[in-house]
Amino acid sequence: MKSIDPFLILLLLGSLAIAQSPDILLGRIMGNRKFIDARQYIEAHYKGTPIEGAAATQMKSAGLEGVKSDRWGNVSAIRKGSQDDEFVAIISNVHAPEAQPAMMTLVKALDSVGIATKSGLLFIAMSPEADNAGEAVSEFLEQNPYRQHVRACVVVDSSGEETVFGPPNSIGSTIVQYGLQSVTAYGMEPNYEPAQGILTIPIKLRIPCVGLGLGADKASVKGIELVMTTVLAIAGVQ
Repeated sequence: MKSIDPFLILLLLGSLAIAQSPDILLGRIMGNRKFIDARQYIEAHYKGTPIEGAAATQMKSAGLEGVKSDRWGNVSAIRKGSQDDEFVAIISNVHAPEAQPAMMTLVKALDSVGIATKSGLLFIAMSPEADNAGEAVSEFLEQNPYRQHVRACVVVDSSGEETVFGPPNSIGSTIVQYGLQSVTAYGMEPNYEPAQGILTIPIKLRIPCVGLGLGADKASVKGIELVMTTVLAIAGVQ
């Protein structure tokens, strides 16, 4: 009898995510061989140095599709999932210039080992030139072509890797628990803080959301791995 690739077990995760507790789901993801290989890719390739080229160029180089720029200068692109009508938005904070290249390393890590997600991933690079980041995010989430299909948001910024941001009094929500337990899984004590800045926009729009730190001084390997873990838990693995 042929052996079954352990990664196929994750086929069930998308449909079972609601029924399973976050710690069980994260445990399965982190113990999978392909996920371990993706972490090794990040550890080998992310140097924490600036990447040449604008956000659109970086996204195209990472193999993302549908690269677009809005009137604010924010750039978006997608990594398709198995469901065309469902996306998890991953927003790089305007005040975290390293977040965008760090997220492109995450994309390349997933591609390098063939990890596919159930929900598509919608990457949004906030423009540092935007005069009003809050208004820009609000307009994007309400008017972009994917607006009716964004089922969750993850905002990444330059806070400590142990920091998780979420709606006040919502520490028990599933998406926030994915963030908190991912931090714990990487050997840190989670620091939960009420949402602030652009993270308040999806909250007002009633989109489930969580904010994650990539590193206090600069994006770190651990920060990228933590975000990858949380994103896979939310999006579901094909």
